[in-house]
Amino acid sequence: MERRGAAKWAGFAAAATALLALCVFAGRPIEIGAWPPLHLPFGARVPAGSFIAVYAATWICCIAAFVLLPRAIRFRTAAVTVLAVATLARLALLAHPASDDVNRYLWEGRLVAAGLSPYRHAPVAADDVAADRFRDPDDRIWTGINHPEMTAIYPPLALALFAATSAVAYDPLAIKVVMTLFDLGAIGVLLGLLHRRRAAPRLAILYALNPLSLHAFAAQGHIDAVIVFLLLAAVHLAADRQWRWMYVALGAAVAVKYPVLLAVPFFVRRENVRHGWIGASVAIAAFAPFVWHDGAAVFASLMRFGSDMAFNGFLHGWVRLAAGAIGPATALCALASSLVFVFGLARFVQLGQDSNWTASSAGAMFSLSAFIVFSPTIHFWYLTPLLALAALEGSALWLLASLTISFGFVANGVATDTGAFALPVWAQLASWSGPAFLLALHCRRPLWPRFPVPRSVSVVIPARNECAWIDACVRSAAADASVAEVIVSDGGSSDGTVDSARAAGARVVSDAAHAGRGGQIAAGIAAARGDVVAVVHADTRLRPGALDEAIAFLAANPRHIGGALGSSFDAQSLPLQILEVANCSRAALSGVSFGDQVQFFRRGPVVEAGIYPAIPLMEDVELSLRLTRLGRVAFLWQRNRVSARRWQRNGAARTALIFRLLLTYMLRRLFQTPETMDLYHRYYGVAVPERAESASGVGARGPVSGNA
Repeated sequence: MERRGAAKWAGFAAAATALLALCVFAGRPIEIGAWPPLHLPFGARVPAGSFIAVYAATWICCIAAFVLLPRAIRFRTAAVTVLAVATLARLALLAHPASDDVNRYLWEGRLVAAGLSPYRHAPVAADDVAADRFRDPDDRIWTGINHPEMTAIYPPLALALFAATSAVAYDPLAIKVVMTLFDLGAIGVLLGLLHRRRAAPRLAILYALNPLSLHAFAAQGHIDAVIVFLLLAAVHLAADRQWRWMYVALGAAVAVKYPVLLAVPFFVRRENVRHGWIGASVAIAAFAPFVWHDGAAVFASLMRFGSDMAFNGFLHGWVRLAAGAIGPATALCALASSLVFVFGLARFVQLGQDSNWTASSAGAMFSLSAFIVFSPTIHFWYLTPLLALAALEGSALWLLASLTISFGFVANGVATDTGAFALPVWAQLASWSGPAFLLALHCRRPLWPRFPVPRSVSVVIPARNECAWIDACVRSAAADASVAEVIVSDGGSSDGTVDSARAAGARVVSDAAHAGRGGQIAAGIAAARGDVVAVVHADTRLRPGALDEAIAFLAANPRHIGGALGSSFDAQSLPLQILEVANCSRAALSGVSFGDQVQFFRRGPVVEAGIYPAIPLMEDVELSLRLTRLGRVAFLWQRNRVSARRWQRNGAARTALIFRLLLTYMLRRLFQTPETMDLYHRYYGVAVPERAESASGVGARGPVSGNA
């Protein structure tokens, strides 16, 4: 066991080391546009392509670290490990050239410190004598400001932060250090939220080591680090029911960057609405001096930016092609975004007022997602708040977008080559095609389902001729306090399986009309009475507390319908360890789990919807896909012991066979309700009686078959 643990730590260490090496390489003082292009087959050329390749490699290392962090690790140890690697990665990137936005931060900060308003004084302006002393041609910061004819676009609290930082050091590194500190603070808050939700600490890696957050803050120094910190802090304060401080965080966030205003309504509850004046007071106190002095000039550049500019919009670019101009496209997207927002808010008012605090983070993610999807301009750092919420909410959409958004860096390369900051159509397609597909899948899922707190678990064990394993399986399943019953669903055993199960304390259900494991499990579910059903294979040994953790997770996450606990093989070999990592990766990143990973779900909604697939084979895959119709699914990264006996016999051939069958099943599923009898025959090598197979819900009947 010690060797096994050391091997897992070695895998994580290798991924983390590779990520740090990539950060050191990317942290060189070279502008993104100056990185060499990539030359692909057929004459294709990708400007700044070498930087995109390094970014993509960093993303892959992030996913590898997420998967390879050992499961047998305490939360505190994992948190310290994640924070340590995240800090080192950020230190490695500090030498990277800051964004030209940082030049504006520093220059506008100097104006505020001198008592001048950046909403009235642009970096370049005729007949503006008052600010001339800050326009020094030898000042690289001033000469490096983008859109110098525009006045300040950022809200007043952001300007105050710029002023405080520039007073300490009029240097881009000072801004980057401040943003990095906020970024690390956000990781700490995220870890605290994951602990409260009984979720795996490794989820924080998806934000902490993601190249999106690494390059947005430590490398480029964008102000959005403050937003991520304040938004996560507001969620944490909502969880603690510290309403006053929650509104302080939200008011401050709105005074740092405007889009956060869209998330505020999703934090409002009947029980906290009386404290809303606090958040409003914080925002008003920040804006009032400037609005009093500058009037509408405070919002002049914001309105111009929103109406006249566009870059790499998720949907805006295609609407613009249809409309023929930026203005009509922006108006149409603004209308669509408003309708989506109102729809979400109506659903939230209907379902969220009395729900668990997790509705606040879900609502914030929904509102900011709607804003990004319809926004005319999307720079990569705009996604950082959504990436942090995605790590908390378990959404794959923005995790994928954090990779594909790197094609936006093509514009940096184009600017170096031609002087024009422009993004080719193919690069925009590469940025958003994958996320658009996932968004289409997300639109079919419920927004904020709300399930009651579960209290009990019914364990269903499908078995056939498992006399040697069933006793230990039943006893391990019955050991947790939350387990109300253990049901063994027998598939026609000819050995002592039934007697051994009863002797161990299980209730046995036996029906010769059920087809294969799916039919057996359906019979067990029909007999179950617990709030939650856990499906445990007969050759699995649950570790103590495994099912209690599942109950606690569902209680803390009322929008989750179920998922899988996780398992590890009872034998050691390199192929088995690779297979184990692959299984965990699939379940965690796609939500598709296998039966030997101990699937669990809320019994009531599944039975009511009739979605359990009573099919001979692939019932576990089909269940994973159907559960998303009702709510979110999760993978809990447990280490329940499962026998490696079948994998040790013809392991490579068996793995290849399962892959072929899974691919065949998924392709069939795209076009029709798939039948699995032929797949069952190919998998087990035995025939089944010819009888109608049903892929419908719990209780569907079919032919007798063996269980494996």
